[in-house]
Amino acid sequence: MASPSVYGHDAQVNFTGTQLATSSCDKTIRVFDVNVKDGSQFFVEELKGHQGPVWQVAWGHPSFGTYLASCSYDRKVIIWKETRETKPDGKLIVKWDTSFVYEGHDSSVNSVCWAPPSWSQCRVLAPADAPNFDKTDGTKQIKRFASGGCDNLVKIWREENDQWVEETKLVGHTDWVRDVAWSPGAGLSKRKIASCSQDRKVIIWVNKQGDGMSYTPEPLHVFPDVIWHISWNLVGDVLAVSGGDNQVSFVKLFSTLSVSNCDEC
Repeated sequence: MASPSVYGHDAQVNFTGTQLATSSCDKTIRVFDVNVKDGSQFFVEELKGHQGPVWQVAWGHPSFGTYLASCSYDRKVIIWKETRETKPDGKLIVKWDTSFVYEGHDSSVNSVCWAPPSWSQCRVLAPADAPNFDKTDGTKQIKRFASGGCDNLVKIWREENDQWVEETKLVGHTDWVRDVAWSPGAGLSKRKIASCSQDRKVIIWVNKQGDGMSYTPEPLHVFPDVIWHISWNLVGDVLAVSGGDNQVSFVKLFSTLSVSNCDEC
């Protein structure tokens, strides 16, 4: 397995465990195929497009196709798309192309995260003959992702007519946003995004209307130190929080978004 030439910042496996993406200070992203039977990796391609250290990568849900998002110190968010073609001789050709480049953050972009498929049904009506991954309703599935950076903002993006548009921006942090995380929300009616920051705060943004645009901020208590990373459980009612105090905290959220005692390990 090829290794980044300098410090690595992130490594993410796709939903099926068959692909691995890494990012590092050398401004590149490396993609590997993974053999799920024996865990071996095969180097596929090196993605170049950033002009600064790449902080984070994120795989889109496979129902969207094979998409990878990346964010960097260079203020860019890049969406990469993979295509695979099998030639008549049986040879597999794998190609990665840049699908979208955004440079609108005012400073470093520290985090990027895709919305789960359930978020993709937010009030976007589709023709009756349009492809629909969720056969239970009449809405068209669209892609969304969130980004957070050193401009203290969380931005929500939506794909529209093969372009990406800024849907809304969430203002509430007073220092760099370090991580963003969409709640899977399995079985829960409220749609939530969590963000954490250098300001020692975690904010839960609740989209009560289900329109994907209006969010109500619900700050948690102020933590002892900078918060680096947040992660939801599969149900979306427990949030893991890690920070500069060398602790991992588990925050239980109830339907009213009240917070239980914070257990640390």
